[in-house]
Amino acid sequence: MQIMSVLVPGNVFTLTMCLSKRVCSLSLCVYHYCVFPLCVCVYACMCVFVRVQGVNVMLRKIAVAAASKPSVEITQEGETLSIRTFTSVRTTHVTFTVGESFNEATVDGRPCTSLPKWETDSKISCVQTLQKGEGPKTAWTREITNDGELILTMSADDVVCTRVYVRE
Repeated sequence: MQIMSVLVPGNVFTLTMCLSKRVCSLSLCVYHYCVFPLCVCVYACMCVFVRVQGVNVMLRKIAVAAASKPSVEITQEGETLSIRTFTSVRTTHVTFTVGESFNEATVDGRPCTSLPKWETDSKISCVQTLQKGEGPKTAWTREITNDGELILTMSADDVVCTRVYVRE
């Protein structure tokens, strides 16, 4: 099974490394940016993003430092995806089936219910709904480009942070 195909006018680009139960690894965050007027660098982008979610200053510093060089591993079996993210501080793992609700945690650790859906053959979007309490509206998208990059876009209210990964 292929992890995703990217439809490009005139041709189809397919990630062929991810067949059956083999693993597709994406690593080395090359750059990331965010759509926010005060964001002038990578550090500011992640700081603003986690601050909007209510994370205290000490945890923000740890989170931003840990998130500077993550490694992501994605496997797919049918409509079920498994995503592992490794940082120097922690490893997160989420498994879900596209089109079905599942429980996970927001970037700042609040429990939420997420509903992923295919937007295109190469892009998944997911809206997160907090299970209790109040907080910013959060969502994420993951897209694999025809250049083989993984683009992760996270949003919290009006703050959008985008990370671009390349294959190892």
